[in-house]
Amino acid sequence: MKLFIVIFTVLIPTIYCLSDQEEWQQFKTQHGKSYRSLLEEKRRFDIFKSNLRMIDEHNQRFNNGEETFKMRINQFGDLSQEEFRQMLSLQKDQIPNRGDNLALLDDNVDIPKEVDWRAEGAVTAVRNQLSCGGC
Repeated sequence: MKLFIVIFTVLIPTIYCLSDQEEWQQFKTQHGKSYRSLLEEKRRFDIFKSNLRMIDEHNQRFNNGEETFKMRINQFGDLSQEEFRQMLSLQKDQIPNRGDNLALLDDNVDIPKEVDWRAEGAVTAVRNQLSCGGC
């Protein structure tokens, strides 16, 4: 009976878990990923596996009540932490100068106390901005 329990607890989870290679193939298909060379793909796969391990460790802590959110792989799964940070940060020459666009209002303009921007059509659904730096 003990042998059955050991086999059940070890074998069953592996049946339902995808291998890293299977997850990699699904990731590439789902996110339309392709690479210039086999060397580049191997490098990206290594990063992907590292990210999977980090996510698994985090989710274990989540399951133990040590974290407040759960993680999963997304379209950035083949990027290193540094590449992801660089993608999100604006370069110095890309930072807009807010002072140039200031406009002064005439004192006679009637400004409403509140505006429901949803009714004005100014609030849209959340969109993936990719690497535009708008976030």
